[in-house]
Amino acid sequence: MTYRRLILYIVPLGFLSLIALDLILRLVFVDEVKVESAYLQDDFIPLFEPDAYGKIYPNLSLSLSAGDSKAIEITTNALGMRMGDIHLEKNPEVTRIAVMGDSMAFGWNLPAEKTFPALLKSCLTGQKEKCYEILNFAAPGFTSLHLIKQYESIVHNFKPDVLILSIGFFDSFESRLSEEEIFSIFEENGISEGMKGFENLLDKYSCLGHWLAQRKINRIHTVIEQRIAERIKSNQWSAKVSLNSFKTYISAILDHHIAKGGKAILLNSNLLNFKITPTLKAVADKYKIPLLDIRSYFETLGAREGRRKQTQLNLARSGLDYFNGNSQTTYLIRMYNSSPQALTSGVFMNSRSIQSEDKPQQFVMYDDGSHGDERARDHVWSHLIHYEKPRDMQFSFSLNKEGNQASDDSTYERSTSNLQFYHHFTPPKSEESLAWLSPVYQMNYIPFANLLQSKSSPFPNELGHKMIARHLARMLNE
Repeated sequence: MTYRRLILYIVPLGFLSLIALDLILRLVFVDEVKVESAYLQDDFIPLFEPDAYGKIYPNLSLSLSAGDSKAIEITTNALGMRMGDIHLEKNPEVTRIAVMGDSMAFGWNLPAEKTFPALLKSCLTGQKEKCYEILNFAAPGFTSLHLIKQYESIVHNFKPDVLILSIGFFDSFESRLSEEEIFSIFEENGISEGMKGFENLLDKYSCLGHWLAQRKINRIHTVIEQRIAERIKSNQWSAKVSLNSFKTYISAILDHHIAKGGKAILLNSNLLNFKITPTLKAVADKYKIPLLDIRSYFETLGAREGRRKQTQLNLARSGLDYFNGNSQTTYLIRMYNSSPQALTSGVFMNSRSIQSEDKPQQFVMYDDGSHGDERARDHVWSHLIHYEKPRDMQFSFSLNKEGNQASDDSTYERSTSNLQFYHHFTPPKSEESLAWLSPVYQMNYIPFANLLQSKSSPFPNELGHKMIARHLARMLNE
């Protein structure tokens, strides 16, 4: 009898001792494992929880720098937002504006107070005697798929009066896997929104549970890595988000928000190319809401340098010339490059269609007085193109026949084309034929570089964010 009682005491005590030991080991000896990510940009990895799709760590505080740039302090609130604490309940006398978007709205490589969502409140307050509340839900690397998932799970609960969707940059990328494929892998394993319930409890407070959770996370990332390796082997690329999916996700957000009586503004964050622009314009027209195309806005602000170069070179003024008849439409593209390398390598124009993922078509440019070139050997390279009727053109310039200086065959992101700056021309709608004489572009020069963090950066600097905030304030006050 005494022996049985002893067993009844020892077994529960032993079990409780194991639980206590497991808890102590979890709290004292087990560090959080930072899972390597094959599909996130290296700079973004410290921000995101590895056990969820596109979820930034809550209550984060770290110094982060991209490349050679100065380290920036990044702190987040309980929801993983780069701003102070917020409350779900809204003061009826306050206009609540929710900003959703990617790295631009997040303020990548800038202090939080220098970003356009933070600056927007002061711009609005200075123009109207009314209270505003700006909620910034943006995160680096976000696409329209991230936005629809975030809207469904969090944003709509805050019942914003105005929704600003700042999106387009990463949607236009090409990668080995689409965002839908990555999300489906997380969803199939039940952690698209992170671990929940008993599994989450074990992960936080049990050494064994944490080990099992890490195995699950590593297994998911291994699946992603294997699929990427297969795509690399077959040299297969996918649009991060197709144009049709992009339109579907943005439209779904707007359908719900506008049905609740909310207002909205679309903001095109893609400063490098125009893949997303026609789709955003179509969505804006459908819902009769404003669209701020930052690329076009910045080009207007930074056009002075291009005009100065054209005057300095004493060349014909750029513009349109309409004419009737059966003659073909002509485009004369001009580009200034003073590099001696061009004399041996040549200069090439890489033109592509906005609506197609096809490889850009390449044209040789001339500086010998032929093919529309005005003066030989003046470092202004030209190419004359004939079309049967006016058409959109998107083009870049290079000093080699491939159009890129490096190969992306063994990488996840197609960085050399994703980060390529493209010029653009959209002819006005007209039944007449036309001839277009382009401005004098400059090799490796972005005309609004004074509004960017560097000459090759796809992100605005402090002045750029200030101009965006001012323009948004004017749109909101109309």
